[in-house]
Amino acid sequence: MPGLRRCDAGGYFRPKAGRYPVPRRRVVNGPSGEDGDQAWSNTLTSYYNIVRKEIARYRGEEFTVAGDGFLVLFDGPARAVRCALTIAAAVKQLEIDV
Repeated sequence: MPGLRRCDAGGYFRPKAGRYPVPRRRVVNGPSGEDGDQAWSNTLTSYYNIVRKEIARYRGEEFTVAGDGFLVLFDGPARAVRCALTIAAAVKQLEIDV
């Protein structure tokens, strides 16, 4: 497979050194109703704060943001996946799913 190399012990494969993007996270549900626009704006601001905190925690580099989707680069795939999973758990407090 491209981007993989054989590990010295046990025949396991390890990714080559480089930059790996986190899987793009998208908000699946958000607030609705009469105050939906203001509520969504507040939720989105909180979402951005949570995501950026986790990106920094996992030493990612924010590349771009489009609406509620982030493109982030990491120095390894495990760090990218851990960050994505942590973000998914952390934004539950906002009552949204990614």
